Amino acid sequence: MNTNIQQDPGTGRFMWLWTLLILILLPHHQLYNLPLVSMALYGIWLLGRQPGTLLRQPGAQAFLLLFTCIWVPMLLALPDAANIRSLKTAMEFLRFPLAGLLIMASIRHAPQRRKLWQGITWLCLFWAVDGLIQAVLGVNLLGYPVQPGAEPGNYYITGMFYPHFTLGHVLAILFPLYLEGIRRFARPLRMWRVLLAIPVIIAILLTGRRAAWIMLLLSAGGYAVYIWYSIYRAQTRRFLTASLLFTLLFGLIGGTLYHWDSNFANRVDRTVPDPTHLQESLAEVTSLRTWIWEVSLKMYQDHWLNGVGPRGFRYVYSDYAQADDPFAKTGQTHAHMTLLEVATETGTLGLIGYAIFLWLPWHFWRTRRVAGHSHFAMPLLIALYVCVFPFNTAKAIYSSFLATLLWWLVPLYVAALHSQNPKGEQQA
Repeated sequence: MNTNIQQDPGTGRFMWLWTLLILILLPHHQLYNLPLVSMALYGIWLLGRQPGTLLRQPGAQAFLLLFTCIWVPMLLALPDAANIRSLKTAMEFLRFPLAGLLIMASIRHAPQRRKLWQGITWLCLFWAVDGLIQAVLGVNLLGYPVQPGAEPGNYYITGMFYPHFTLGHVLAILFPLYLEGIRRFARPLRMWRVLLAIPVIIAILLTGRRAAWIMLLLSAGGYAVYIWYSIYRAQTRRFLTASLLFTLLFGLIGGTLYHWDSNFANRVDRTVPDPTHLQESLAEVTSLRTWIWEVSLKMYQDHWLNGVGPRGFRYVYSDYAQADDPFAKTGQTHAHMTLLEVATETGTLGLIGYAIFLWLPWHFWRTRRVAGHSHFAMPLLIALYVCVFPFNTAKAIYSSFLATLLWWLVPLYVAALHSQNPKGEQQA
């Protein structure tokens, strides 16, 4: 380990690549833990040798405060946890602040920041194209087949995330980062660069995950507001024209897929509830999640202070399920809504921490924006909020997969707020 890295881990030549490697390995059965744990161990070594190296870097305290908002309620839930797994989950979370401090350092300098962002952009495009290849040929570049759906004849594309249905969710969360990447790094294409958004949009829609569709709308809408506020406030007509064209493009893509892809058309048709049979229709539209939400509310009423422990939902589900509950025997891994998951697994204490966690990133941005240090930060903030959206039904916030993506985004966001922007890297 050379002296420069000891003095400043952000000067490590390939530190940005370790950060990107976590994202590259995200689809591959927890292999993302290899770079994550390696960075955490290196962080421990640095803290032992030179504590100030990581702890005194700009934004470190803000990042650790955000982590505390989520982790402390997890600890407070342990005395009444339904299963010992809660302790394991809480202890495993400690790898995130250790690795996160190094992730922050990895983009401290502009060249590393640019390389990482380019890598994210290319990776999102690659995942999307790979998913489209799977949709057309039946297998992706690694030979992974499409996943059959619950209904006969239905299928879903999973791409590199096979056999899990997470391709659409991840691409939707990272969509603001991707859009910012093509805006900054595909300037020679001018207005044509908007076409680079098409493969990612189509891939998300073809995954058939309605939660991913909602996340895509949130990401696109949030990014549109960011672009208007930061660039086009004085050019409202130009912004509205571009927005209209993008909306028409989005509608054209959706309409074409609806006409030519029966799987996509079926998912769209099942997304709209039938007002004449509202209760049954809502159960179908939400994939029977209304049963899970009812159980979650009952569970929260009985464990309102500190919950049943992180990842403890599955161990007590059957105790609260009605006899006709379709999940009474199999149970469910989590509440399938972030707000209810936090409430049931860490209680009111968790909800308080979660609310503070949602407020602090916005507060930090408003504070740093005054000083002019918001470079790349807003796309990361949008992605962060889409990841932990209160009504997100996709993945569990305490699960290793989503937690890894979240605690990969958070240090990058905080670091972007505190990064010095070279003149050439100001808004494009």
